[in-house]
Amino acid sequence: MAAAIKKGDIDAGGVVEPFGTSGLADGLTLLGFPAAGFFNDGGAVGVWLATDAWASAHRDLALAFQKAMSESNAWAAAPANLSKVRAEIPKITGVTAAEAAASNIPFLPTAAVTASDVASVATKMNFLGYISKKVDAASLLFK
Repeated sequence: MAAAIKKGDIDAGGVVEPFGTSGLADGLTLLGFPAAGFFNDGGAVGVWLATDAWASAHRDLALAFQKAMSESNAWAAAPANLSKVRAEIPKITGVTAAEAAASNIPFLPTAAVTASDVASVATKMNFLGYISKKVDAASLLFK
């Protein structure tokens, strides 16, 4: 996204970390941070999705994936591992080590996503006009 802004293909865009920090280091201007103070209650802003058909056909694999994500998030969220997490960011994203060190580490949930987590975000997205219909959050979750 930052590259498209710098190239002039778009005038502005929504960018997540560590790319926001990288864009600022490249001279882009921060216009706002819409998630600050709004999506800070631990709601499920970013989630992994699968079709019902796949999840039903691969139930054991889906449950193992959920468990692995919870365990890896718990490891990454532990303060003792923060330097290790920051050391991996440049390898995965291509940002510099300095940008990785300056970037904000996102909230990493360590428990299963609940209907309340999804509903919180969906309600806010509805309020902002990103979605126009009410979301039945419970119907979206794999159990």
